[in-house]
Amino acid sequence: TRRRRWEDPPAAFFRGLLDRGSGSTEVTGSTEVACLAADNCAMRSRPSTLAMERRFVTILFADIVGSTELAASYEPEQLRQGLADVFARISQLLTSHGGTVEKFIGDAVMAVFGVPQSHDDDAERAIRAALAVMELARNVESWVPFPIHFRIGVNSGEVATGTGEGGQFLVTGLPVNLAARFYTAAEPGEILVGRRPRALTSSVVGYGGPRSLP
Repeated sequence: TRRRRWEDPPAAFFRGLLDRGSGSTEVTGSTEVACLAADNCAMRSRPSTLAMERRFVTILFADIVGSTELAASYEPEQLRQGLADVFARISQLLTSHGGTVEKFIGDAVMAVFGVPQSHDDDAERAIRAALAVMELARNVESWVPFPIHFRIGVNSGEVATGTGEGGQFLVTGLPVNLAARFYTAAEPGEILVGRRPRALTSSVVGYGGPRSLP
């Protein structure tokens, strides 16, 4: 079966996935959040080696749900190897969609779209990547001996960027904090999307009605 290429028309890609679930949008104060249902739907500062600059980026957090339960059910070596395989594939997915994997935080990965190279469609790339991660999770038991469920937060905005030790790109700012808030508020299998990436992708993504955040 031919794999769908990243260059394929976006509308069919999104709507083909989204019509199997429901979506929602919410305004909480000045923050609007959208939810895509995919088949169910304190960072340490480091010295920068380059001068900081402001960039408009899109941030994605993807977090494994239920890792404590997994740890109680599987041998640690088996779990460690399986999760390493999962995150290796997710890193490849994020990179193939134009993202930069900035860091791993516990059972979550953070990726940024817009550094070091920016694109006019970085927000769309991030949403595509989020849906690809959910698709991977649906098929994970074909190559990992346990189920994996993700919750994802996506947000866009202006951040301070720079390069830390080892050439790692670092981004800081309110959009990053909000993206982290979105993924922690998401249910297993959900993608919560902020107001700005929603506005940038509304022509190719079918977003639904309101959803409240805690």
